[in-house]
Amino acid sequence: MGDAGPDEEAIGRAGQRLAGHEVLDLSEDDCWAHLKGSGFGRLAIVVDGVPRVYPMNYASADGALAFRTEAGTKLRRGPGSMACLEIDGYDPREALGWSVMAVGMLKDITDAPDERSVRLRALPLVPSAPGARRHWLVLEVSEVSGRCFRRGWLGPAEPDR
Repeated sequence: MGDAGPDEEAIGRAGQRLAGHEVLDLSEDDCWAHLKGSGFGRLAIVVDGVPRVYPMNYASADGALAFRTEAGTKLRRGPGSMACLEIDGYDPREALGWSVMAVGMLKDITDAPDERSVRLRALPLVPSAPGARRHWLVLEVSEVSGRCFRRGWLGPAEPDR
């Protein structure tokens, strides 16, 4: 294995090298477009000082991400705490990947009488997980961020000949 050329830096094991393509930040509108188009992600909350991640489906409206749950950890520990929902995707044909994070406060709207909560509970959301899932939680999104990238690693560097 030879030295990396001026335009490619060999790093890590097996001579992997950085592709050189930039990782691009997604706009807020692009992030919301991905969130509205996905409907499935991973919710991260902190439970007893330890982060926990829960896969779930959700619906999006009014700057919030709504999901249904049953009695358990998310319902006991989530409301009133900060949380993060993450979604991502990758197209191997295009070698294009992206990820979006939505951060905000979790709120229980199961019995909330306000107009917005009623509207959020009317979203067409059928839980993928088994069980009744009668409780409604929303992530009141205060920040979204996302990135996209193309072909982050090219594999082992060719030896000099």
